[in-house]
Amino acid sequence: MSDSLINIDTSELLITTFLYILVVFIIILPPSELITAGFSIQNIFSYFLVENEEITFIRYHIKRISAKCFIHSLLPLGYIFLLLYHCNWSYGIVSACYSLFTDTPIILRFIIYICLLIPIVTSLIILQWHLNDCYRHPIVRQLRLFIQPNNQQQEQTWHTVESSINTEFRRYDKFSCGSATSNVRCYVLDSWILKCSMYHVNIAQQSTVRVELDDAHDIHLQETNEEVTLSTQYLNILIKSNDPRIKTFYIRLKATEYDDLQGKLEANIENVKNIVVRQSLSDLFLDDFRRLIVQNPKYRLPLNQQDLDTCIGCLQTNANVKLVKNCDASDIGQCRTCFCRPMWCLECLGKWFASRQDQSRPDTWLQSTCPCPSCRSIFCILDISIIEF
Repeated sequence: MSDSLINIDTSELLITTFLYILVVFIIILPPSELITAGFSIQNIFSYFLVENEEITFIRYHIKRISAKCFIHSLLPLGYIFLLLYHCNWSYGIVSACYSLFTDTPIILRFIIYICLLIPIVTSLIILQWHLNDCYRHPIVRQLRLFIQPNNQQQEQTWHTVESSINTEFRRYDKFSCGSATSNVRCYVLDSWILKCSMYHVNIAQQSTVRVELDDAHDIHLQETNEEVTLSTQYLNILIKSNDPRIKTFYIRLKATEYDDLQGKLEANIENVKNIVVRQSLSDLFLDDFRRLIVQNPKYRLPLNQQDLDTCIGCLQTNANVKLVKNCDASDIGQCRTCFCRPMWCLECLGKWFASRQDQSRPDTWLQSTCPCPSCRSIFCILDISIIEF
């Protein structure tokens, strides 16, 4: 009984502890493959959550945060059971548990007490959150800050703010960023800005915030076989409310999503640090595409075809380009003259051209060919002529 741990030395204990920490890390931050397969707290405890995020956003996240905090707080107990597995069970489970708290080194004993204390304290906090209609829950405490003074007899409650957010979240035109499998997801609604993280939901009202572009960094992806280096620019957007009670938070998104975010925000994004927002690969291609097309021979419309149709791609501008074989003689190569009426504008034809290329080889796009979107005649960039009258 004096030897509480059997067949385990210090090195084995350290390895076991490291492996358990690794398992805990995977449970708290599961890889996307596990989430896709349904092994996440949201999916496993879907019966408890009940609510759907799209329908009842606030209630869903109130329960989601509580469930995650509770489940994660139980993980230290697993370490205690792991230690009990190595105890001397010859005197029974009670004696094994007793010896674990009396015969182990003081440092390990302190860790055991912490592991027991964490779920107890967390359970009491979660219980306090859900008393009195979740009055002390972190999300509800934020919602109460947005209650507007009302001169009518019926006072507003946090449920009024909840209803406003839930209604706007159901709309299809909301902006969202962050992967579906990540622990951080951001939404911009008509009147609200929301950031959902593992244990918290930040809420800000669009009419009372200042939005600032704070930082930018590149993540490089290199394909060693082709010696092609691609990079993605990520931006950190600062959301700061005029109300000092509302905590400042950041939205992280790709540079390609920047214009969509700006289009959904009421306030302009301030760029006081003069950070250069890099365009998307398609936008960069379109810039070169326009520059090269302008150098091609122009196409003059016949006198009987002076009226141009609206571009069938965007339906906003008139068609202004014609496909005419300019790259070589008419009987050489795979390119052919297109006999369709002009139906596309330069912008839409450029987007079509880019969409038909090998997305992993952007360095070959300008030298590649593409089928006409109408008749499928093959053409290259040299065969695109701007229409002149």
